[in-house]
Amino acid sequence: MTRTAAHATEYFACSGTHIATIYGMLWHIFRERLEDKEFLRQRVYGVDEIRKQVAKWTPHEVERVTGLPKRRSSISPKSSPRKSPRR
Repeated sequence: MTRTAAHATEYFACSGTHIATIYGMLWHIFRERLEDKEFLRQRVYGVDEIRKQVAKWTPHEVERVTGLPKRRSSISPKSSPRKSPRR
Protein backbone atom coordinates (compact mmCIF):
# COMPACT_ATOMS: atom_id res chain seq x y z
CA MET A 1 0.00 0.00 0.00
CA THR A 2 1.32 3.45 -0.86
CA ARG A 3 1.59 6.35 1.58
CA THR A 4 -1.29 8.05 -0.23
CA ALA A 5 -3.47 4.93 -0.01
CA ALA A 6 -2.76 4.69 3.71
CA HIS A 7 -4.65 7.96 4.19
CA ALA A 8 -7.57 7.09 1.91
CA THR A 9 -11.06 6.36 3.22
CA GLU A 10 -11.49 3.80 0.42
CA TYR A 11 -8.68 1.72 -1.02
CA PHE A 12 -8.55 -1.11 -3.50
CA ALA A 13 -5.69 -2.41 -5.56
CA CYS A 14 -6.12 -2.61 -9.32
CA SER A 15 -3.19 -4.27 -10.96
CA GLY A 16 -2.85 -3.31 -14.62
CA THR A 17 -6.56 -2.66 -15.09
CA HIS A 18 -6.86 1.02 -14.27
CA ILE A 19 -9.03 1.98 -17.25
CA ALA A 20 -11.50 -0.83 -16.57
CA THR A 21 -11.70 0.24 -12.92
CA ILE A 22 -12.22 3.91 -13.81
CA TYR A 23 -14.83 3.07 -16.45
CA GLY A 24 -16.62 0.91 -13.89
CA MET A 25 -16.75 3.82 -11.49
CA LEU A 26 -17.92 6.15 -14.26
CA TRP A 27 -20.65 3.62 -15.13
CA HIS A 28 -22.08 4.12 -11.63
CA ILE A 29 -21.58 7.89 -11.69
CA PHE A 30 -23.42 8.27 -15.00
CA ARG A 31 -26.13 5.77 -14.06
CA GLU A 32 -26.84 7.52 -10.75
CA ARG A 33 -26.52 10.95 -12.40
CA LEU A 34 -23.81 12.04 -9.98
CA GLU A 35 -21.76 13.88 -12.60
CA ASP A 36 -21.47 17.66 -12.71
CA LYS A 37 -23.15 18.23 -16.07
CA GLU A 38 -22.23 21.91 -16.26
CA PHE A 39 -18.57 21.18 -15.54
CA LEU A 40 -18.52 18.48 -18.23
CA ARG A 41 -20.28 20.74 -20.72
CA GLN A 42 -17.78 23.54 -20.19
CA ARG A 43 -14.55 21.59 -19.91
CA VAL A 44 -14.74 18.08 -21.38
CA TYR A 45 -14.60 17.42 -25.10
CA GLY A 46 -16.08 14.13 -26.28
CA VAL A 47 -18.03 13.23 -23.15
CA ASP A 48 -20.74 11.58 -25.30
CA GLU A 49 -18.13 9.21 -26.71
CA ILE A 50 -16.88 8.49 -23.19
CA ARG A 51 -20.45 7.68 -22.13
CA LYS A 52 -20.75 5.19 -25.00
CA GLN A 53 -17.53 3.44 -23.98
CA VAL A 54 -18.42 3.47 -20.28
CA ALA A 55 -21.84 1.91 -20.97
CA LYS A 56 -20.03 -1.33 -21.89
CA TRP A 57 -18.34 -1.55 -18.48
CA THR A 58 -21.13 -2.93 -16.31
CA PRO A 59 -20.28 -4.06 -12.79
CA HIS A 60 -20.24 -7.66 -14.04
CA GLU A 61 -17.75 -6.84 -16.82
CA VAL A 62 -15.51 -4.85 -14.47
CA GLU A 63 -15.45 -7.75 -12.02
CA ARG A 64 -14.66 -10.21 -14.83
CA VAL A 65 -11.73 -8.14 -16.10
CA THR A 66 -10.32 -6.70 -12.88
CA GLY A 67 -11.34 -9.16 -10.18
CA LEU A 68 -12.79 -6.21 -8.27
CA PRO A 69 -16.08 -7.38 -6.72
CA LYS A 70 -19.17 -5.61 -8.07
CA ARG A 71 -20.00 -4.16 -4.67
CA ARG A 72 -16.57 -2.46 -4.47
CA SER A 73 -16.77 -0.68 -7.82
CA SER A 74 -19.98 1.02 -6.69
CA ILE A 75 -18.75 2.15 -3.26
CA SER A 76 -16.42 4.98 -4.21
CA PRO A 77 -18.69 7.03 -6.50
CA LYS A 78 -21.68 6.75 -4.17
CA SER A 79 -19.71 7.64 -1.06
CA SER A 80 -17.92 10.60 -2.62
CA PRO A 81 -19.20 14.00 -1.59
CA ARG A 82 -21.33 15.78 -4.18
CA LYS A 83 -19.14 18.85 -4.45
CA SER A 84 -18.06 20.73 -7.51
CA PRO A 85 -14.43 20.16 -8.49
CA ARG A 86 -11.94 22.65 -7.10
CA ARG A 87 -11.27 25.55 -9.39
